[in-house]
Amino acid sequence: MIGEYAVLEGGAAYVRAVDVRARARVRPRAAGSLLEAPDIGVPAIEFSTAPGGHILWQGAEQSPSRVPSALGLAAAVLSDAFSDAPPRPCRIGLDTSEFFGETRQGAREKIGLGSSAAVTVALHAAARRWACGEDAGPHDVASTLVRLQALHRHHQGGRGSGLDIAASLHGGTFVYRRGDPHPALIPVPLPPGLELLCVWSGRSASTGGFLERLSVWRRRNERAYERYMGELSRIAEDGIKAATSRDPAAFRMALREYTRSLDGLGAATSLPIVSPVHRRIERLASKHGLTYKPSGAGGGDIGIAVADDPRATRRFQEAVESDGFLVLSCPETPVGLRYEEETGDAG
Repeated sequence: MIGEYAVLEGGAAYVRAVDVRARARVRPRAAGSLLEAPDIGVPAIEFSTAPGGHILWQGAEQSPSRVPSALGLAAAVLSDAFSDAPPRPCRIGLDTSEFFGETRQGAREKIGLGSSAAVTVALHAAARRWACGEDAGPHDVASTLVRLQALHRHHQGGRGSGLDIAASLHGGTFVYRRGDPHPALIPVPLPPGLELLCVWSGRSASTGGFLERLSVWRRRNERAYERYMGELSRIAEDGIKAATSRDPAAFRMALREYTRSLDGLGAATSLPIVSPVHRRIERLASKHGLTYKPSGAGGGDIGIAVADDPRATRRFQEAVESDGFLVLSCPETPVGLRYEEETGDAG
């Protein structure tokens, strides 16, 4: 909700886990293991597990182009889950269909709600239970968070705050700060009377690409970079203070100030953080009395709209949807990782 970019430099972020889920389903198989992940372009691929948990995709050496890059993350997650115990043959199915939306042209694209983080958490938990019979219970959830954040950050080229992993694992609405060795998560509910909507811009954006370009700009403009990060951190702290003191008006003011600061950072770096599409949605939000800002790296993906009047919310939603955008209700999910047992011979 607030704190993107600043959280990478030690600032705080205010985060909400929403009930959009990735699912990992594990079943026994007579021989050989198989992964199915149609949403990332993998109808089925067999794999074996070498000593130490190392994952070998069948045919990958002969046909590297057959293996999507997302399987690199899957291999790292499975390797960690299987490192303590060799798994029985299994069939793993990944379902991330809830993380996709349809563009105006009818194409199906990811809507930018953190699918790779959700997959990381779900796949690791399912694979570890299959191999070891262990849940990520309260006794080891902190160490699990650190392990999964390290795996996910490596997949992102060493970047990323890890807050999306924390939201997927823990659920809830909380203040997040990076830490060594463990990040800090402090539950703080949304100020009273506020409703949060997610609006998909209709365009996917590359967080990694934005962070890479920002890194290049930073090397030539260190002082300006520090100035912008300091400003963003200060405004995020104001927003968190408003949420903690349950002050909805001050919280919405912080969101507006944060958007202006993000816009300034975007202008300085030539990054379209507050893109023309986000500006268009922001104008609609302002017209109906809502507060709107991009969420995450910006450029596309998701923006959030905050309202304190159900009638204004309905009018805004009708206007945005008539303009071709997808509006998602964003109720908090108090539970992140969740196990569901199946009947019959399913594992």
